[in-house]
Amino acid sequence: MDYFYTVDLTEDIFEEYDELEIQEKDLNILCLEDSCRLSLNPKKSLANILSSESNYDFIKKEVKDMLEQSDDDNDTYISNLQELFRKMTNSSKEEFYEPFKKIYIYGDNDSIIDYIKSNPQIRNFEIVKMSPFSLSDAGLSEAKKDFETIKSATGCPISVVIAGNEEPLNLENFQKVLDIIDNIVIEIKKLHLSPLETVLYVYDLVRERKYQEESSNEYHTKSRDLASVLLGDKIVCAGFVNLFNTILEKLDIKCIPFRLLSTIKGEDHHVQSLVLIDDPKYAVNGLYLFDPTGECKENDNSYLSSYYNFAKTSREMNILYENSDLEPYYPFLDKEKINYLDSILPDKISTFEMGKYHLIKGMNPLLRLLGEPTMSLTDAYSKKDFIDSYNKIYNLCNKLLPIETFIKAFMHVRSLEYYHSPNIFPFDLATIEEATYSNSYYKIPISIEEQRLLKVLGVKISQVKKSKVVEIVNNNIDEKRILEIKLARQLRNKLNNC
Repeated sequence: MDYFYTVDLTEDIFEEYDELEIQEKDLNILCLEDSCRLSLNPKKSLANILSSESNYDFIKKEVKDMLEQSDDDNDTYISNLQELFRKMTNSSKEEFYEPFKKIYIYGDNDSIIDYIKSNPQIRNFEIVKMSPFSLSDAGLSEAKKDFETIKSATGCPISVVIAGNEEPLNLENFQKVLDIIDNIVIEIKKLHLSPLETVLYVYDLVRERKYQEESSNEYHTKSRDLASVLLGDKIVCAGFVNLFNTILEKLDIKCIPFRLLSTIKGEDHHVQSLVLIDDPKYAVNGLYLFDPTGECKENDNSYLSSYYNFAKTSREMNILYENSDLEPYYPFLDKEKINYLDSILPDKISTFEMGKYHLIKGMNPLLRLLGEPTMSLTDAYSKKDFIDSYNKIYNLCNKLLPIETFIKAFMHVRSLEYYHSPNIFPFDLATIEEATYSNSYYKIPISIEEQRLLKVLGVKISQVKKSKVVEIVNNNIDEKRILEIKLARQLRNKLNNC
Protein backbone atom coordinates (compact mmCIF):
# COMPACT_ATOMS: atom_id res chain seq x y z
CA MET A 1 0.00 0.00 0.00
CA ASP A 2 1.32 3.46 -0.93
CA TYR A 3 1.33 6.26 1.66
CA PHE A 4 0.79 9.95 0.85
CA TYR A 5 1.42 12.63 3.46
CA THR A 6 -0.21 16.04 3.21
CA VAL A 7 -0.11 19.08 5.46
CA ASP A 8 -3.78 19.96 5.30
CA LEU A 9 -7.05 18.33 4.31
CA THR A 10 -8.07 18.90 0.70
CA GLU A 11 -11.66 19.28 -0.43
CA ASP A 12 -11.44 16.79 -3.26
CA ILE A 13 -10.28 13.97 -0.97
CA PHE A 14 -12.39 14.73 2.08
CA GLU A 15 -15.48 16.36 0.50
CA GLU A 16 -17.62 13.45 1.70
CA TYR A 17 -16.85 14.56 5.24
CA ASP A 18 -17.27 18.31 4.63
CA GLU A 19 -19.69 18.74 7.54
CA LEU A 20 -17.16 17.43 10.07
CA GLU A 21 -14.65 19.78 11.60
CA ILE A 22 -11.91 17.35 10.75
CA GLN A 23 -9.30 20.07 10.40
CA GLU A 24 -9.15 20.21 14.20
CA LYS A 25 -8.27 16.54 14.64
CA ASP A 26 -4.77 15.39 15.56
CA LEU A 27 -4.08 12.93 12.78
CA ASN A 28 -6.45 11.97 9.99
CA ILE A 29 -6.01 8.82 7.91
CA LEU A 30 -8.09 8.23 4.79
CA CYS A 31 -7.97 4.60 3.66
CA LEU A 32 -8.51 4.26 -0.08
CA GLU A 33 -8.56 1.12 -2.21
CA ASP A 34 -4.85 1.12 -3.10
CA SER A 35 -3.36 3.89 -1.02
CA CYS A 36 -3.52 5.66 2.29
CA ARG A 37 -3.53 9.43 2.75
CA LEU A 38 -2.44 10.92 6.05
CA SER A 39 -3.13 14.51 6.96
CA LEU A 40 -2.45 16.43 10.13
CA ASN A 41 -3.65 19.75 11.40
CA PRO A 42 -0.40 21.73 11.35
CA LYS A 43 -0.50 23.92 14.45
CA LYS A 44 -2.28 21.43 16.69
CA SER A 45 0.07 18.61 15.72
CA LEU A 46 3.14 20.81 16.09
CA ALA A 47 2.03 21.82 19.56
CA ASN A 48 1.60 18.13 20.40
CA ILE A 49 5.17 17.45 19.31
CA LEU A 50 6.53 20.15 21.60
CA SER A 51 4.54 18.90 24.60
CA SER A 52 5.20 15.20 24.05
CA GLU A 53 8.07 13.12 25.35
CA SER A 54 8.66 11.74 21.88
CA ASN A 55 11.83 11.13 19.95
CA TYR A 56 11.26 14.25 17.85
CA ASP A 57 13.96 16.21 19.66
CA PHE A 58 15.85 16.53 16.39
CA ILE A 59 13.15 18.81 14.95
CA LYS A 60 11.74 20.47 18.07
CA LYS A 61 13.60 23.74 17.45
CA GLU A 62 12.20 23.87 13.91
CA VAL A 63 8.73 23.11 15.29
CA LYS A 64 8.98 25.98 17.76
CA ASP A 65 10.07 28.31 14.97
CA MET A 66 7.13 27.16 12.84
CA LEU A 67 4.60 27.87 15.57
CA GLU A 68 5.95 31.38 15.95
CA GLN A 69 6.03 31.95 12.19
CA SER A 70 3.32 34.07 10.61
CA ASP A 71 1.25 32.28 7.98
CA ASP A 72 0.65 35.50 6.03
CA ASP A 73 3.01 34.20 3.34
CA ASN A 74 0.91 31.10 2.78
CA ASP A 75 3.06 29.47 0.08
CA THR A 76 6.25 29.68 2.18
CA TYR A 77 4.42 28.53 5.28
CA ILE A 78 2.96 25.47 3.57
CA SER A 79 6.30 24.64 1.96
CA ASN A 80 8.06 24.75 5.33
CA LEU A 81 5.35 22.60 6.91
CA GLN A 82 5.63 20.02 4.16
CA GLU A 83 9.39 19.81 4.67
CA LEU A 84 8.86 19.37 8.40
CA PHE A 85 6.26 16.67 7.79
CA ARG A 86 8.70 14.81 5.54
CA LYS A 87 11.29 14.80 8.31
CA MET A 88 8.72 13.37 10.70
CA THR A 89 7.62 10.63 8.33
CA ASN A 90 11.19 9.66 7.51
CA SER A 91 11.65 8.67 11.13
CA SER A 92 10.44 5.25 12.21
CA LYS A 93 6.70 4.53 12.06
CA GLU A 94 6.58 4.10 15.81
CA GLU A 95 8.06 7.56 16.35
CA PHE A 96 5.70 9.08 13.81
CA TYR A 97 2.57 8.29 15.83
CA GLU A 98 3.94 9.27 19.26
CA PRO A 99 2.71 12.89 19.45
CA PHE A 100 -0.90 12.05 18.68
CA LYS A 101 -3.48 11.36 21.39
CA LYS A 102 -6.14 10.10 19.00
CA ILE A 103 -6.01 8.71 15.49
CA TYR A 104 -9.00 9.34 13.24
CA ILE A 105 -9.48 6.82 10.43
CA TYR A 106 -11.79 7.29 7.44
CA GLY A 107 -12.78 4.29 5.33
CA ASP A 108 -14.76 1.07 5.28
CA ASN A 109 -14.18 -1.65 7.86
CA ASP A 110 -11.92 -3.77 5.63
CA SER A 111 -9.64 -0.81 4.87
CA ILE A 112 -9.44 0.17 8.53
CA ILE A 113 -8.66 -3.41 9.56
CA ASP A 114 -5.91 -3.63 6.93
CA TYR A 115 -4.38 -0.36 8.13
CA ILE A 116 -4.35 -1.40 11.79
CA LYS A 117 -2.81 -4.77 10.93
CA SER A 118 -0.14 -3.05 8.83
CA ASN A 119 0.58 -0.55 11.61
CA PRO A 120 0.21 -2.54 14.86
CA GLN A 121 1.86 0.22 16.90
CA ILE A 122 -1.31 2.33 16.69
CA ARG A 123 -3.20 -0.21 18.81
CA ASN A 124 -1.97 1.69 21.87
CA PHE A 125 -3.85 4.82 20.79
CA GLU A 126 -7.53 5.70 20.83
CA ILE A 127 -8.73 4.83 17.35
CA VAL A 128 -11.78 6.68 16.08
CA LYS A 129 -13.83 5.57 13.10
CA MET A 130 -14.74 8.81 11.33
CA SER A 131 -18.03 7.94 9.73
CA PRO A 132 -20.64 9.84 11.74
CA PHE A 133 -23.48 7.62 12.91
CA SER A 134 -27.02 8.92 13.05
CA LEU A 135 -28.53 9.38 16.50
CA SER A 136 -31.01 6.54 16.06
CA ASP A 137 -31.50 2.86 16.85
CA ALA A 138 -30.25 2.05 13.35
CA GLY A 139 -27.17 4.24 13.89
CA LEU A 140 -26.39 2.58 17.21
CA SER A 141 -26.88 -0.89 15.73
CA GLU A 142 -24.50 -0.04 12.87
CA ALA A 143 -21.91 1.33 15.31
CA LYS A 144 -22.08 -1.84 17.42
CA LYS A 145 -21.64 -3.99 14.33
CA ASP A 146 -18.59 -2.01 13.19
CA PHE A 147 -17.14 -2.11 16.71
CA GLU A 148 -17.38 -5.90 16.89
CA THR A 149 -16.09 -6.39 13.33
CA ILE A 150 -12.96 -4.27 13.87
CA LYS A 151 -12.28 -5.51 17.38
CA SER A 152 -12.58 -9.19 16.48
CA ALA A 153 -10.18 -8.74 13.55
CA THR A 154 -7.59 -6.51 15.24
CA GLY A 155 -8.17 -6.68 18.99
CA CYS A 156 -8.68 -2.90 18.96
CA PRO A 157 -11.81 -1.34 20.45
CA ILE A 158 -12.84 1.76 18.53
CA SER A 159 -14.61 4.96 19.45
CA VAL A 160 -17.24 6.47 17.19
CA VAL A 161 -18.57 9.90 16.27
CA ILE A 162 -22.28 10.68 16.32
CA ALA A 163 -24.23 13.57 14.83
CA GLY A 164 -23.95 16.52 17.20
CA ASN A 165 -20.57 15.50 18.57
CA GLU A 166 -17.09 16.60 17.63
CA GLU A 167 -15.37 14.37 20.17
CA PRO A 168 -15.67 10.57 19.86
CA LEU A 169 -17.54 8.51 22.42
CA ASN A 170 -17.90 4.87 23.38
CA LEU A 171 -20.96 2.75 22.71
CA GLU A 172 -22.21 3.00 26.29
CA ASN A 173 -22.46 6.79 26.09
CA PHE A 174 -23.92 6.55 22.58
CA GLN A 175 -26.75 4.49 24.12
CA LYS A 176 -27.22 6.97 27.00
CA VAL A 177 -27.47 9.97 24.68
CA LEU A 178 -29.89 8.17 22.38
CA ASP A 179 -32.11 7.16 25.31
CA ILE A 180 -32.27 10.71 26.70
CA ILE A 181 -33.19 12.28 23.36
CA ASP A 182 -35.66 9.53 22.44
CA ASN A 183 -37.46 9.87 25.79
CA ILE A 184 -37.80 13.63 25.28
CA VAL A 185 -39.15 13.13 21.76
CA ILE A 186 -41.66 10.47 22.87
CA GLU A 187 -43.11 12.81 25.51
CA ILE A 188 -43.39 15.72 23.07
CA LYS A 189 -45.12 13.61 20.44
CA LYS A 190 -47.84 12.73 22.96
CA LEU A 191 -48.87 16.41 22.99
CA HIS A 192 -49.80 16.46 19.26
CA LEU A 193 -48.39 19.94 18.73
CA SER A 194 -48.21 21.82 15.44
CA PRO A 195 -44.69 22.68 14.12
CA LEU A 196 -44.69 26.21 15.59
CA GLU A 197 -46.01 24.92 18.92
CA THR A 198 -43.38 22.18 18.91
CA VAL A 199 -40.56 24.69 18.43
CA LEU A 200 -41.96 26.84 21.25
CA TYR A 201 -42.19 23.84 23.58
CA VAL A 202 -38.61 22.74 22.80
CA TYR A 203 -37.39 26.33 23.21
CA ASP A 204 -38.73 26.37 26.76
CA LEU A 205 -37.36 22.89 27.46
CA VAL A 206 -33.80 23.72 26.39
CA ARG A 207 -33.73 27.07 28.20
CA GLU A 208 -34.18 25.29 31.50
CA ARG A 209 -30.41 24.70 31.46
CA LYS A 210 -28.13 27.32 33.04
CA TYR A 211 -25.28 28.75 30.97
CA GLN A 212 -21.95 27.43 32.26
CA GLU A 213 -18.61 27.50 30.49
CA GLU A 214 -16.06 24.72 30.63
CA SER A 215 -13.16 25.25 33.04
CA SER A 216 -9.73 26.31 31.80
CA ASN A 217 -8.39 22.74 31.95
CA GLU A 218 -11.30 21.27 29.96
CA TYR A 219 -11.56 20.95 26.18
CA HIS A 220 -14.08 23.29 24.51
CA THR A 221 -16.33 20.37 23.49
CA LYS A 222 -17.25 19.90 27.17
CA SER A 223 -19.87 22.64 26.80
CA ARG A 224 -20.71 22.16 23.12
CA ASP A 225 -20.92 18.47 22.19
CA LEU A 226 -24.34 16.86 22.49
CA ALA A 227 -23.09 14.00 24.68
CA SER A 228 -21.15 16.29 27.03
CA VAL A 229 -24.10 18.67 27.36
CA LEU A 230 -26.59 15.89 28.11
CA LEU A 231 -24.34 13.91 30.46
CA GLY A 232 -22.68 16.87 32.17
CA ASP A 233 -23.47 20.33 33.55
CA LYS A 234 -21.55 22.61 31.15
CA ILE A 235 -23.32 24.35 28.27
CA VAL A 236 -22.65 27.47 26.15
CA CYS A 237 -24.29 28.86 23.02
CA ALA A 238 -23.12 26.07 20.70
CA GLY A 239 -24.33 23.50 23.23
CA PHE A 240 -27.76 25.12 23.54
CA VAL A 241 -28.15 25.17 19.76
CA ASN A 242 -26.85 21.61 19.43
CA LEU A 243 -29.43 20.32 21.92
CA PHE A 244 -32.25 22.49 20.50
CA ASN A 245 -31.56 21.42 16.92
CA THR A 246 -31.12 17.73 17.75
CA ILE A 247 -34.55 17.52 19.39
CA LEU A 248 -36.20 19.45 16.55
CA GLU A 249 -34.59 17.25 13.89
CA LYS A 250 -35.85 14.13 15.68
CA LEU A 251 -39.31 15.73 15.48
CA ASP A 252 -38.91 16.23 11.69
CA ILE A 253 -38.37 19.98 11.91
CA LYS A 254 -35.48 21.18 9.74
CA CYS A 255 -32.86 23.47 11.26
CA ILE A 256 -29.18 24.38 11.14
CA PRO A 257 -26.70 26.23 13.39
CA PHE A 258 -26.39 29.90 12.44
CA ARG A 259 -23.21 31.84 13.24
CA LEU A 260 -22.85 35.51 14.19
CA LEU A 261 -19.52 37.29 13.93
CA SER A 262 -18.79 39.66 16.80
CA THR A 263 -17.78 43.16 15.72
CA ILE A 264 -16.07 43.75 19.07
CA LYS A 265 -12.39 42.78 18.98
CA GLY A 266 -11.58 39.95 21.37
CA GLU A 267 -15.17 38.80 21.85
CA ASP A 268 -16.14 35.25 20.92
CA HIS A 269 -18.47 34.58 18.03
CA HIS A 270 -22.00 33.43 18.76
CA VAL A 271 -24.22 30.59 17.54
CA GLN A 272 -27.99 30.66 17.06
CA SER A 273 -30.42 28.30 15.36
CA LEU A 274 -32.14 28.84 12.02
CA VAL A 275 -35.37 26.86 11.79
CA LEU A 276 -37.65 26.23 8.83
CA ILE A 277 -41.23 26.45 10.13
CA ASP A 278 -44.02 25.32 7.83
CA ASP A 279 -47.19 25.30 9.90
CA PRO A 280 -50.59 25.24 8.13
CA LYS A 281 -52.41 25.63 11.46
CA TYR A 282 -51.03 29.15 11.84
CA ALA A 283 -50.33 29.87 8.14
CA VAL A 284 -46.61 30.26 8.93
CA ASN A 285 -43.94 29.43 6.37
CA GLY A 286 -40.50 30.94 6.84
CA LEU A 287 -36.96 30.71 8.16
CA TYR A 288 -36.70 32.01 11.73
CA LEU A 289 -33.80 32.62 14.09
CA PHE A 290 -33.77 31.41 17.69
CA ASP A 291 -31.31 32.10 20.47
CA PRO A 292 -32.08 29.98 23.54
CA THR A 293 -28.76 31.02 25.10
CA GLY A 294 -29.80 34.66 25.38
CA GLU A 295 -32.88 33.77 27.45
CA CYS A 296 -31.82 30.70 29.41
CA LYS A 297 -32.50 30.18 33.08
CA GLU A 298 -30.50 32.14 35.63
CA ASN A 299 -31.76 32.18 39.22
CA ASP A 300 -35.53 31.82 38.89
CA ASN A 301 -38.25 31.05 36.33
CA SER A 302 -38.62 34.60 35.00
CA TYR A 303 -37.04 33.41 31.73
CA LEU A 304 -40.37 31.70 30.98
CA SER A 305 -41.90 35.12 30.34
CA SER A 306 -39.11 36.27 28.00
CA TYR A 307 -39.19 35.62 24.24
CA TYR A 308 -37.09 38.40 22.73
CA ASN A 309 -35.04 35.78 20.82
CA PHE A 310 -37.88 33.53 19.66
CA ALA A 311 -38.71 33.26 15.94
CA LYS A 312 -36.87 36.39 14.83
CA THR A 313 -36.27 37.59 11.30
CA SER A 314 -32.70 38.39 10.27
CA ARG A 315 -33.53 42.11 10.45
CA GLU A 316 -34.90 41.77 13.99
CA MET A 317 -31.86 39.78 15.08
CA ASN A 318 -29.54 42.42 13.63
CA ILE A 319 -31.26 44.98 15.87
CA LEU A 320 -31.11 42.72 18.93
CA TYR A 321 -27.45 41.90 18.37
CA GLU A 322 -26.12 45.24 17.17
CA ASN A 323 -22.53 44.22 17.98
CA SER A 324 -22.74 41.12 15.81
CA ASP A 325 -22.68 40.77 12.06
CA LEU A 326 -24.56 38.18 9.98
CA GLU A 327 -23.24 39.34 6.62
CA PRO A 328 -19.72 37.75 6.61
CA TYR A 329 -21.28 34.28 6.83
CA TYR A 330 -24.60 35.01 5.13
CA PRO A 331 -24.22 37.86 2.57
CA PHE A 332 -27.61 37.04 1.03
CA LEU A 333 -29.35 38.47 4.13
CA ASP A 334 -28.30 41.96 3.10
CA LYS A 335 -30.91 43.38 0.70
CA GLU A 336 -28.63 46.23 -0.38
CA LYS A 337 -25.92 43.73 -1.29
CA ILE A 338 -28.40 41.74 -3.39
CA ASN A 339 -29.43 44.89 -5.31
CA TYR A 340 -25.79 45.89 -5.77
CA LEU A 341 -24.85 42.45 -7.10
CA ASP A 342 -27.77 42.51 -9.50
CA SER A 343 -26.35 45.68 -11.01
CA ILE A 344 -22.73 44.53 -11.38
CA LEU A 345 -22.76 40.79 -12.07
CA PRO A 346 -22.48 39.42 -15.60
CA ASP A 347 -25.38 37.46 -17.07
CA LYS A 348 -23.42 34.24 -16.57
CA ILE A 349 -21.25 33.77 -13.51
CA SER A 350 -18.93 30.93 -12.54
CA THR A 351 -18.54 29.63 -9.02
CA PHE A 352 -14.98 30.93 -9.04
CA GLU A 353 -16.20 34.46 -9.82
CA MET A 354 -18.80 34.14 -7.05
CA GLY A 355 -15.99 33.39 -4.63
CA LYS A 356 -14.48 36.82 -5.33
CA TYR A 357 -17.66 38.40 -3.99
CA HIS A 358 -18.06 35.85 -1.18
CA LEU A 359 -21.44 35.02 -2.70
CA ILE A 360 -21.57 31.33 -1.89
CA LYS A 361 -20.73 31.57 1.81
CA GLY A 362 -23.48 29.92 3.77
CA MET A 363 -25.64 29.23 0.70
CA ASN A 364 -25.48 25.42 0.51
CA PRO A 365 -26.57 24.76 4.12
CA LEU A 366 -29.65 26.91 3.56
CA LEU A 367 -30.38 25.38 0.17
CA ARG A 368 -30.22 21.91 1.76
CA LEU A 369 -32.53 23.14 4.51
CA LEU A 370 -35.07 24.19 1.88
CA GLY A 371 -34.67 20.96 -0.10
CA GLU A 372 -33.18 22.89 -3.03
CA PRO A 373 -30.24 21.72 -5.21
CA THR A 374 -26.92 22.87 -3.76
CA MET A 375 -24.39 24.90 -5.71
CA SER A 376 -21.59 22.98 -7.37
CA LEU A 377 -18.00 24.18 -7.15
CA THR A 378 -17.55 23.77 -10.89
CA ASP A 379 -20.78 24.92 -12.54
CA ALA A 380 -21.73 28.32 -13.88
CA TYR A 381 -25.06 30.00 -13.14
CA SER A 382 -27.21 32.60 -14.81
CA LYS A 383 -27.37 35.84 -12.88
CA LYS A 384 -31.16 35.67 -12.78
CA ASP A 385 -31.23 32.19 -11.21
CA PHE A 386 -28.59 33.20 -8.71
CA ILE A 387 -30.31 36.43 -7.66
CA ASP A 388 -33.64 34.56 -7.48
CA SER A 389 -32.10 32.08 -5.00
CA TYR A 390 -30.71 34.98 -2.98
CA ASN A 391 -34.09 36.71 -2.87
CA LYS A 392 -35.96 33.53 -1.95
CA ILE A 393 -33.74 32.96 1.08
CA TYR A 394 -33.83 36.63 2.03
CA ASN A 395 -37.63 36.74 1.89
CA LEU A 396 -38.03 33.52 3.89
CA CYS A 397 -35.68 34.92 6.56
CA ASN A 398 -37.66 38.14 6.84
CA LYS A 399 -41.26 37.03 7.33
CA LEU A 400 -42.41 38.58 10.59
CA LEU A 401 -44.23 36.19 12.91
CA PRO A 402 -47.57 37.97 13.49
CA ILE A 403 -48.22 39.07 17.07
CA GLU A 404 -51.59 37.33 17.13
CA THR A 405 -49.98 34.09 15.94
CA PHE A 406 -47.45 34.17 18.78
CA ILE A 407 -50.23 34.80 21.32
CA LYS A 408 -52.32 31.84 20.13
CA ALA A 409 -49.36 29.44 19.97
CA PHE A 410 -48.08 30.59 23.35
CA MET A 411 -51.51 30.21 24.96
CA HIS A 412 -51.82 26.63 23.72
CA VAL A 413 -48.29 25.54 24.67
CA ARG A 414 -48.25 27.28 28.05
CA SER A 415 -51.60 25.76 29.02
CA LEU A 416 -50.07 22.29 28.48
CA GLU A 417 -46.83 23.19 30.26
CA TYR A 418 -48.76 24.60 33.22
CA TYR A 419 -51.10 21.63 33.43
CA HIS A 420 -48.18 19.19 33.64
CA SER A 421 -45.88 21.37 35.81
CA PRO A 422 -47.88 24.13 37.56
CA ASN A 423 -45.07 24.92 40.00
CA ILE A 424 -42.64 25.73 37.18
CA PHE A 425 -44.59 27.48 34.43
CA PRO A 426 -46.33 30.82 35.18
CA PHE A 427 -49.74 30.99 33.53
CA ASP A 428 -51.92 34.08 33.78
CA LEU A 429 -52.86 37.10 31.68
CA ALA A 430 -49.88 39.10 32.95
CA THR A 431 -47.46 36.36 31.84
CA ILE A 432 -48.99 36.21 28.37
CA GLU A 433 -48.76 40.00 28.10
CA GLU A 434 -45.10 40.01 29.19
CA ALA A 435 -44.18 37.16 26.84
CA THR A 436 -45.96 38.85 23.93
CA TYR A 437 -44.38 42.22 24.70
CA SER A 438 -40.88 40.72 24.68
CA ASN A 439 -41.47 38.84 21.43
CA SER A 440 -43.28 41.70 19.65
CA TYR A 441 -41.33 44.78 20.76
CA TYR A 442 -39.81 45.43 17.32
CA LYS A 443 -43.03 44.57 15.48
CA ILE A 444 -45.17 47.33 17.01
CA PRO A 445 -44.91 50.38 14.72
CA ILE A 446 -44.48 53.82 16.24
CA SER A 447 -44.40 56.56 13.59
CA ILE A 448 -41.82 59.36 13.70
CA GLU A 449 -44.59 61.88 14.36
CA GLU A 450 -45.87 59.74 17.24
CA GLN A 451 -42.35 59.44 18.67
CA ARG A 452 -41.93 63.23 18.58
CA LEU A 453 -45.23 63.75 20.34
CA LEU A 454 -44.35 61.18 23.02
CA LYS A 455 -41.04 62.93 23.63
CA VAL A 456 -42.83 66.25 24.12
CA LEU A 457 -45.29 64.63 26.52
CA GLY A 458 -42.50 62.84 28.40
CA VAL A 459 -43.97 59.41 27.70
CA LYS A 460 -41.66 56.47 27.06
CA ILE A 461 -42.09 54.56 23.80
CA SER A 462 -41.96 51.29 25.76
CA GLN A 463 -45.04 52.35 27.72
CA VAL A 464 -47.02 52.92 24.54
CA LYS A 465 -45.89 49.63 23.06
CA LYS A 466 -46.80 47.82 26.27
CA SER A 467 -50.31 49.30 26.23
CA LYS A 468 -50.74 48.23 22.60
CA VAL A 469 -49.63 44.69 23.48
CA VAL A 470 -52.14 44.56 26.35
CA GLU A 471 -54.89 45.58 23.94
CA ILE A 472 -53.88 42.92 21.37
CA VAL A 473 -53.67 40.20 24.04
CA ASN A 474 -57.10 41.11 25.45
CA ASN A 475 -58.55 40.90 21.94
CA ASN A 476 -57.13 37.41 21.42
CA ILE A 477 -57.28 35.74 24.84
CA ASP A 478 -60.35 34.90 26.88
CA GLU A 479 -59.24 35.04 30.51
CA LYS A 480 -62.02 32.60 31.38
CA ARG A 481 -60.11 29.93 29.44
CA ILE A 482 -57.06 30.47 31.69
CA LEU A 483 -59.22 30.10 34.79
CA GLU A 484 -60.79 26.90 33.41
CA ILE A 485 -57.37 25.32 32.86
CA LYS A 486 -56.23 26.31 36.34
CA LEU A 487 -59.42 24.86 37.84
CA ALA A 488 -58.88 21.60 35.94
CA ARG A 489 -55.36 21.41 37.36
CA GLN A 490 -56.63 21.99 40.90
CA LEU A 491 -59.22 19.23 40.52
CA ARG A 492 -56.50 16.88 39.30
CA ASN A 493 -54.43 17.70 42.41
CA LYS A 494 -57.36 16.82 44.66
CA LEU A 495 -57.99 13.56 42.81
CA ASN A 496 -54.30 12.65 43.11
CA ASN A 497 -54.42 13.31 46.85
CA CYS A 498 -57.53 11.19 47.46
